[in-house]
Amino acid sequence: MLNKYGKKMASFINNMQQKISSNIQQNITNLNGNNENIDIDLWTKASIDRNPYSFNKCVNSLPDFIIAKEHPDFAIIYNNSSFENRVNILIFLTKNSMEKGCPELAIDLATAGIDFCQHSYNVYGAGIEEIFIFGVSQFVSYIFKSYESMGYYSKMLSIVENAIKWLLSINAHEKHIVDLRFYRISALIENNRLEEAREKLDFEAHHNNINHISYNTLLRRLNERLKPSTDIKEDKSAVEEVSELQENMEKDIQTFLSQTENSGIKEVIENFELNSQEKIKSNEDAISSLGKMLGQFGSIANLFNKSLGNKVNVTIFFNKVIKILHDPIKGYETDILIEMSNKLESIRRESEDIEIANNTLWLLFLCYKRLKRFDEAFNILQEVRKYINERRKNIKDPLKRAGISDEYPKLYLELASILINRDNAGLLSVIEEAKGRALSDKLAIETGKESIIDNSSLAENWLPDLVKNLNIHYISYLVDIDVIYAICITKQGNLHSKILPIASKLINELRPNIDPSTWGKKIKGFFYEPDDVAQQLSPLVNWLEDLYKNKVLCEHDHICYSPDGLLHLVPLHYVDFLGVPMVKLFSLSRVHSATLLRHFVLKNLSKPEHYISVKVPLADEINDNPQKIIDLSMVSEWLGDNCDLPGKLFENEKADMNNLKLEKFEDALVHFSTHGYFPKKEENKNPFKHSGPVLSKDGHLPKNEKSGDILSPECIIKDKNSFNFKNAHVTLQACVSGLSEEGVAGDALGPEWSLLMAGAGSVLSSHWNIPAKNSADFCITFYTEWLINKRTRAQAWRSAVLSQMDDNNFFNGDNAYLWAAFSLAGDWR
Repeated sequence: MLNKYGKKMASFINNMQQKISSNIQQNITNLNGNNENIDIDLWTKASIDRNPYSFNKCVNSLPDFIIAKEHPDFAIIYNNSSFENRVNILIFLTKNSMEKGCPELAIDLATAGIDFCQHSYNVYGAGIEEIFIFGVSQFVSYIFKSYESMGYYSKMLSIVENAIKWLLSINAHEKHIVDLRFYRISALIENNRLEEAREKLDFEAHHNNINHISYNTLLRRLNERLKPSTDIKEDKSAVEEVSELQENMEKDIQTFLSQTENSGIKEVIENFELNSQEKIKSNEDAISSLGKMLGQFGSIANLFNKSLGNKVNVTIFFNKVIKILHDPIKGYETDILIEMSNKLESIRRESEDIEIANNTLWLLFLCYKRLKRFDEAFNILQEVRKYINERRKNIKDPLKRAGISDEYPKLYLELASILINRDNAGLLSVIEEAKGRALSDKLAIETGKESIIDNSSLAENWLPDLVKNLNIHYISYLVDIDVIYAICITKQGNLHSKILPIASKLINELRPNIDPSTWGKKIKGFFYEPDDVAQQLSPLVNWLEDLYKNKVLCEHDHICYSPDGLLHLVPLHYVDFLGVPMVKLFSLSRVHSATLLRHFVLKNLSKPEHYISVKVPLADEINDNPQKIIDLSMVSEWLGDNCDLPGKLFENEKADMNNLKLEKFEDALVHFSTHGYFPKKEENKNPFKHSGPVLSKDGHLPKNEKSGDILSPECIIKDKNSFNFKNAHVTLQACVSGLSEEGVAGDALGPEWSLLMAGAGSVLSSHWNIPAKNSADFCITFYTEWLINKRTRAQAWRSAVLSQMDDNNFFNGDNAYLWAAFSLAGDWR
């Protein structure tokens, strides 16, 4: 009898939540029986592709009633091709397929979603890992429910187990795993593995999860399954059964109330589980039904009905605005733009929902921009900027904080396009705010100078004086699709800016030929690689010619420059300036942002207290290439014979991760004579996890660059106690150690970035593969000039570059390949 009424109550609650109607059956009919599986691999590849075309094509191939483009939420996320929105689109489509009676399609879409999220977590940089982790847990919940509706209980358990295993392997936060553990308990009960379910519930109780909204429900289900059937009294009255059921539900309500006090009514409503599988969603039907079921919540239900009703109406209007703005004709008609902007301003002014008010901003900006009301457009952009910075302040993790700005990827570019001819000081702040966020934030937080973060948007107030006092020139770049915005602060403290007729498209085309060893070489038949790369890149620097001719920039001056995007791949010192490489006239160093520049200046400048040298050849080089072993040993031998510092040498099999973790890198000169690894673009690997010097592993030398242990950025960042490089200088005499890929946060993810994140004062690293003998000669010259002749690091670096340069043929690819390989990053003094 209890089961009978329990099922009726569960059915009633489920009906409240989903509001099942007759048109679902019609939707199934509309599918015409075509419930065949999608190509999961195709969807996964399309989701990962940076170009949204293939992904949109996959979406458009689905039946119309599954896509539901008229749905306001879908329309908004569909018109934004970011990876975060692709996750949201797949979640939307999965949920829609399940609710429209197509569980097989929901399972396939969710499976593709899991593949996409797991792959993207590994490939794309710091800042948005959270959305991929969230996506996996959401997709698993939908697959679970779809399998449950089909009675595939063993598959329910399998999908949850695999997801939990992956989340644990990446050290995901407990909040992403706990719900899945309760799903696993539910699946264990359905598969009649009751003792295991009991153990899992005991585990949750031991870990203080008895207040989880599923706990009491699952405990009752388990006890019912474990209880002999004779224990159920058949003569129990229906009134007693319903009363017992109500008592149990009241316990859940008390849990609901206690959670409401702690975390807010909306969050609880979004997570409150009405039965063992279905969670209440924050939509007006569910909240209204909950309010009717729980009388004391009536006023809350009314409040949220009103709030959500307004939100739906506003969202529908936003959807219409987006559609019109995408229309090549209506989207530029003055009357329509004025009407939309007036309505958006009204929503922004009157809405009590901060999120809704802020969602109007970008749409308002587009309207004002097209109406040529540039002052108002600029003011709106400043509001977006303020909103972003306020949100950043409330996030302590620099990697997650930095990813916030990716929600408005065009914000700083649009601001720069307005300021470039109007306000150099404002342009400077915009460019600086756009880059190197995670690195700048982390160092500022750890040094107790977090005010630097708040002042990064006010760089014009302090940076010119800083540059003037340092007697250097500072150049900062911001890369757009068609142009590059550049600004220079001279050592006199003056600002000069320029829109450069060079863009990311050209740099991407030149990417295979950034390495000079390819210049002029025959590739196929009569085809040759370009030999004028240094000249094609000259717009990056030739705008400085007047400053040089007027002796504002003088020979032997130091230029500190801050790249952006693909410019991190370009050694600026080899670019053609007045017919010679930049390094012939100036010393150069690079820095990720102005806030990082100030970080170096604020700390005490000191020389290394000791050295650590790490030498790791490949296994087959020991016997097959003895000269390579001699070349790799040159720097460590020089340090031992000529450097007036105590030191240690880790070589061959002993140079592994475990031994290095025991060393003190702080205030050290750290030299890696190893092979290096940086993933090629086509490998689709995240440099955060897969780049750096290659070490020995488990007592064995690496067989190749992809084997052995890699001292990756992930290793350095996550094990900060072992790899504390505070005030250290690090030389990576390791091939391709200076390469990087732009992360979501605007940082250049790679070995150099991670060492600076770990506190290193300066880093010397290479852009491409270079013979061990030449790289050793370069490093020895650098150390001789710096440590023995007492020159600055920048002067020592320039001397090492010029020592390998053929003055009669410096743009020859074979020669430039040797002298241009190494860049100096960080403190140049």
